[in-house]
Amino acid sequence: TYYMYPASQRWYQMGGANADSDPITFVTADGIEMTVTGVVNFDLETGCETLRIFHERIGNRTQAYFNEDGSSTGWGNMLDVYVGGPINTAIDRAGQEYSYKDLYNDPATKAEWEKKVIELLPGLVDRQTDGDETFFKNFTVTLQKPEPPKAIKDALVAQQSKVADAAAKKAEADAQVATAKAQKALEEAEAAKAKIWIDTLGADGYLKKLVIESGQNPYQPASARVTDK
Repeated sequence: TYYMYPASQRWYQMGGANADSDPITFVTADGIEMTVTGVVNFDLETGCETLRIFHERIGNRTQAYFNEDGSSTGWGNMLDVYVGGPINTAIDRAGQEYSYKDLYNDPATKAEWEKKVIELLPGLVDRQTDGDETFFKNFTVTLQKPEPPKAIKDALVAQQSKVADAAAKKAEADAQVATAKAQKALEEAEAAKAKIWIDTLGADGYLKKLVIESGQNPYQPASARVTDK
């Protein structure tokens, strides 16, 4: 008599198509309940003695072994208990160290949170299996961006929109101020240049200069009256 167990990498998926469980919910440091989807990858320890103990303690009782056709009656249920429970706990514990805004808006905070989940998970899994042996190893965890409730998410989007709108208005006002300053500087330069010409040509001469530059003739011909005798 023999029982088959997987020797290749396995996974536990939270949320999404064909998932092993629903998305996981957790509470942040500021008391907001968030939802996250993701995948936990791992290997089953296939060393002979450890695998025999796993079968006797967990696999046989939950019918987690596989059939010849690759199906299993209890593998999924076993994962819910021995991986699903610990990953829920790890995500919740790590999430309590951060605010929902940081987790939602800051990629660096999200990466740090994910790293802490990975650090917590192996110990929680070993505690769940209740023994000295390690049955699951080589954990990797990939978590998507956690989502706050829709009402809070909508409020964040509205707030970000207001901030962007305010920034755009400030940029427009700054541009108008810069234009006004440039116009003033130009007018002051033109006035200074005009003063130099006035000092040189006199006011009347300067005005005639302007008339000439505009294409007109300031020197109109004198008229003469002829009287017939």
